[in-house]
Amino acid sequence: EEAMKFQVAQGDFNNSVSVVVLEEIGLAEDTPGLPLKVLHPYLEDGTAGTKPDEQDVKPEERVAFIGISNWALDPAKMNRGIMVIRCPPVQEELLQSAFGIA
Repeated sequence: EEAMKFQVAQGDFNNSVSVVVLEEIGLAEDTPGLPLKVLHPYLEDGTAGTKPDEQDVKPEERVAFIGISNWALDPAKMNRGIMVIRCPPVQEELLQSAFGIA
């Protein structure tokens, strides 16, 4: 909701967009109470899905989401976005990363 408020306050919907980054989103997948269910209306083009003609989220309040996880989420969330899978790194890539960090 804070990102939505910020998006509206900016007022320039054609040239900027707020982005919410959810790191380790997969950890919430196993949490009791299913906290990620609240994202469904925001990922569904602003509707709750029950009445597609009624917008729960106004166009100027829509923000982008990036979810980062080490494992796949449930299909209900996976079909609402793009999944990028990267193969495990080879030893040379690991060494390059280590030297880059050092």
